[in-house]
Amino acid sequence: MKGRRLGIGLGIGQGIRMIASIALLTTLMFLASLISLTPQKEAAAAAEPIRVAAVFAKTGLAAADNIANFQAARLAVSEINGAGGLLGRPVALLELDTGSTPLGARSAARRAVEMGATAVIGASWSTHSLAMAPILQKAKIPMISPESSSPELTEVGDFIFRICFTDMFQGRIAARFAARELKAETAAALVNINEEYSLTLSRYFAEYFKKCGGEIPWEGNYKGDAVDFSALLSEVKRHRPDVIFLPGYGRDSGLIIKQARRMGIASVFIGGDGWTERIADYAGEELEGSYYCANWHPAVPYTRSAHLLAEYQKNFGRPIRNTAVPLTYDAVMVLADAVGRAGSDDHGAVRDALAGTRNFMGATGIITMDETGDPMGKDVAFLRYENGGWWLVKVVSPNRGRFPVAAIFAFTGPAAEENHHSVRGIRFGVEEVNRRGGVLDQELKLVEIDNRSTPIGAKVAADKAAAENAVAILGADWSSHSMAIARVAQARKIPMISNISTHPDVTRIGDYIFRVCFTDRFVGRIMARFARQRLHLDNAVVFTDLTSDYSMGLADTFTRFFESFGGKVLKIFAYKHRQGRFGDLAVEVAAAAPQAVFIPGHSESGAIVKAILAAGSRPVFLGGDGWGTEPFFTSGGDRMPEGYYCTHWSEEIDRRPSIDFVQRYGKRGRLHSSEALGFDAVLLLADAIGRAGSLEPQSIRDALAATRGFEGVTGTLSFDDNGDPIKGGVIMKVTDGETEFFTRIRPEDADPEP
Repeated sequence: MKGRRLGIGLGIGQGIRMIASIALLTTLMFLASLISLTPQKEAAAAAEPIRVAAVFAKTGLAAADNIANFQAARLAVSEINGAGGLLGRPVALLELDTGSTPLGARSAARRAVEMGATAVIGASWSTHSLAMAPILQKAKIPMISPESSSPELTEVGDFIFRICFTDMFQGRIAARFAARELKAETAAALVNINEEYSLTLSRYFAEYFKKCGGEIPWEGNYKGDAVDFSALLSEVKRHRPDVIFLPGYGRDSGLIIKQARRMGIASVFIGGDGWTERIADYAGEELEGSYYCANWHPAVPYTRSAHLLAEYQKNFGRPIRNTAVPLTYDAVMVLADAVGRAGSDDHGAVRDALAGTRNFMGATGIITMDETGDPMGKDVAFLRYENGGWWLVKVVSPNRGRFPVAAIFAFTGPAAEENHHSVRGIRFGVEEVNRRGGVLDQELKLVEIDNRSTPIGAKVAADKAAAENAVAILGADWSSHSMAIARVAQARKIPMISNISTHPDVTRIGDYIFRVCFTDRFVGRIMARFARQRLHLDNAVVFTDLTSDYSMGLADTFTRFFESFGGKVLKIFAYKHRQGRFGDLAVEVAAAAPQAVFIPGHSESGAIVKAILAAGSRPVFLGGDGWGTEPFFTSGGDRMPEGYYCTHWSEEIDRRPSIDFVQRYGKRGRLHSSEALGFDAVLLLADAIGRAGSLEPQSIRDALAATRGFEGVTGTLSFDDNGDPIKGGVIMKVTDGETEFFTRIRPEDADPEP
């Protein structure tokens, strides 16, 4: 079906006027919110300006395409200043030239730092942005790229953001469109080897086109400054592909299309978001019948888009022909919104506010930043060039073709700080599965639900997951929370996988309940034997948290096995997780003079260590997988002269899945075992759904139960009859706050029940 048209002679002015009034209230409310954060305009005009650098190409190959970026940035800043500026201060736009080269982009980024920029908007081409990002990350200056789509960009660091979708996403969407909408069976790809954008986008297109059943008989490369493509196109003509994927920019793509048509090549051309209005200047009428995927189209009725269309027409006397305009406009407005919410132009405060962007109504749609600084859930518009303009063919929403998976963890309350690691691992896993093309031709949609750090909250969260029609539940972290969730999941027949709840009773609740971690019995046995046979410790005292099923179960197992190996438990000290002070108990420990102290807790274990050391005792400290978090060390674990704990994984494990995980996600900070387990839980679920060939709960459950030899980051996993994994672990050593890998434990190293 023919859609609405974008391009020369659009005839959209009437449509703009019709919906501009709808946009007016939204825009006025946004601008009014900026004013409410500031004094009067007069005060703003006299204040020190907030400097925002716009870094794009003014010279070189990219200059023609980047004109629109500068226009949009000026328009957005003019609106902001017209509404009173930010924080009582005007915004000064610093326009810097990349020179269309990575070297020039680096120089421009350094110049932005020297000029005291609060933030940087730019660049356009991915190679330019990738050159800028390390400099700005090191300087801790937020950077927002409007349209650099290389997946690697936001992986540079936590100060780097973008407004557009990524190459990974658009490559898959373009491949699916070619295979399903255009019914293409063969494709050729022509790649600009000078641009990371082109290389990356072609890779993802090829990968997913093959998954859709298509073939790519030939791929060709060219240099970005080339003008004669006849040799390349002769080879294309010989293979006669149904479609030609052309992930280039306006000039090179336009020249290729013009020359291809004049050589008699009839294949359909498909491009990515690097195509701009300039492509028609180079391709001419030969562009007819070509397609590309875009971040925006005026026919998609976003309210702020209507406002921008009207303002652009008023200021520049023509309609918007380039998606760079709304993307750059949104980048500036998202920054303005973040500065307003931060209440400061401090770099760190602005970064935090950008990372917290949720449901911002932009010209290109709703913008919510994910943990990597990428926008979540943005629509993709497929456009076709016809009769001198671009027409909207189809809008593909990421929210279609996605199935919900619930992640239930503590986002508030005393468990939230520790649960953060598990949540990160789950997010990494969803990102990885979707990066690989999803499951059953669909993506995972993560639904994060807060259990509020209580079993009751966990039950409520599980009921909410059921109401959201989640095909599975991932979580929780603490065993008491997981058991509350498991009862609901079993009753509703929703498969559940806990990444790190180790209490044996969790999986006993029913046959829909699984975990990827070992159990407390495994840890208790391992640590008891390690203490007796490796460290040759004869006696110990044991702490147990009366509010934690995890702690009580692990304390009981360690006690039984330690004594079965000939050791003596001198005393068991009971406490409550949030009691805060452990001085009296520490005095009793000193009086007992144990060789070892076993503390199967979480962050409070560090505080107990600190109290025992303060009381003058110097035992060997032992723990379970609740140790090793940042709160554990900051509360006192960093003072431990010698300690050991059993956990699920270490970054030092020399296995290919573990090495790959560290290389990809270790860039985002130190990795914790619960992150690796969360990652494994997601990939295990995806593997089971793939084997089941269905999203039906019973089929997923059966596939999970049949799992054998799953190669995860934390080890090779097979399930026993209880839904528990048959796998090993590691023992870590702590010395004065420094943690190191000590030894690896195999499943067969655990002893049977005494």
